[in-house]
Amino acid sequence: MKARGFLVLVGSIALFAFSCKKDIKPLVVYTVVDTTGAVLEMAHVYTHPCFDGVSCDTSRINENFIKDGLTNSAGQISYEYPYSAIIDVYAEYFPCDTASGLWCPFTGRTVARFETKRTSGDEENIFHVRVVVRKQTTP
Repeated sequence: MKARGFLVLVGSIALFAFSCKKDIKPLVVYTVVDTTGAVLEMAHVYTHPCFDGVSCDTSRINENFIKDGLTNSAGQISYEYPYSAIIDVYAEYFPCDTASGLWCPFTGRTVARFETKRTSGDEENIFHVRVVVRKQTTP
């Protein structure tokens, strides 16, 4: 009888411990750098689940994964996503005056993979993705 009471107590504690866990959404920090490793402020970063429109069913794309913005002085921009995913990342940087008609973009692509974390603590769920941009030579 004591063993049965002990098992009920252990089961109750385990149930309580597992029920307190929560999902932590992934926060992805993108850092845009040039080929020398220098960080680039005001680089445009765009994320999308399917850039080419062929490798996935575009009618089923979750718009929460489409993000667009400019990097800060540390060359970084961060986005929180609703759950785990693998997405395409595109970055471009224009170091010259494009109004003058000069062709000078630096572009780069990569893939970001991140996951939702399930935890009972106050842990962070941060992923770092580095995007290297290179000078394009033709318009």
